[in-house]
Formats: sequence, C-alpha cells, structure tokens
Amino acid sequence: MGIQIEELDVSPECSLVNRPLSDLEMTGSSAFLIVKIIREGGEQIHRPGLETRLEAGDTILMLCHRGTRPAFVDLFSKVD
Repeated sequence: MGIQIEELDVSPECSLVNRPLSDLEMTGSSAFLIVKIIREGGEQIHRPGLETRLEAGDTILMLCHRGTRPAFVDLFSKVD
C-alpha cells in the first residue's frame, strides 16, 4: 500500500498558522491523515478535529501515501 509517517514543523511564516485543519484538508491534493499535533509547549492533540487551528511551533504527524510528501510540504512553505 505504500503508507508512510511524516513529521512537519509549522514555522511562524507558514500561511496556515491560525487556520483550522479543515483549510489544510481542502487544499491537499492527495490523501493524508493528521494523527497528532504536538504543540510547542509539549501538549499533544491526538486525532485533532477539523476545527483545530495550527499554531506556529506545532509539529504535525501525518500518514500519507509514499511520494505525496513534496506536494503537501509546499503548503507549509507558502507565506501570505
């Protein structure tokens, strides 16, 4: 099936900061599942809901198909 776990850091410059995960899910071009968000202070949100907002300093753990990471990572490099 070719599934992998990816870890992404949310930088302060990321255009997705302060936006809900529903925005991320709508802009993704391939299937992925965010399984955990680790906040900068260490708080862990398991299976975050679509209303959960991303914060600068968050680390996102997600499942995706092999080969989809580059398209997804582009979302984190876009600055408003």
